[in-house]
Amino acid sequence: MSSIDTGIKKRDDHLRSEEFFNVAKYPAITFKSRSVKQTGPQSGDIVGDLTMHGVTKPITLHVALIGAMNDTNRTRWNVTTEPLKRRDFGLMFSKTAETVSGISQEVAIRIEIEAVRAQ
Repeated sequence: MSSIDTGIKKRDDHLRSEEFFNVAKYPAITFKSRSVKQTGPQSGDIVGDLTMHGVTKPITLHVALIGAMNDTNRTRWNVTTEPLKRRDFGLMFSKTAETVSGISQEVAIRIEIEAVRAQ
């Protein structure tokens, strides 16, 4: 969580603070997979447990191949989730922050991965 980078230092420091993610107390967001299921020729679902802000909840990561890189041993993947309710993870901010910030109650994870085939 200490690597949060929105491009605005003041906002990044605020997101790391006790008022938001409390990085000093909860330094990491983790995902531990429990099962993988192929859903199409180049897609699948990974079911597992997401731990964020000290709370663990089951989620499903939807994984889809974006394409091969120039090097045939490299691929790019898109990983997404259904919307997550941040309050389910104990991310409830001060009334002022909730009112002023316009932070959504629901967020979704979107990750782009570049993978290299093991030799």
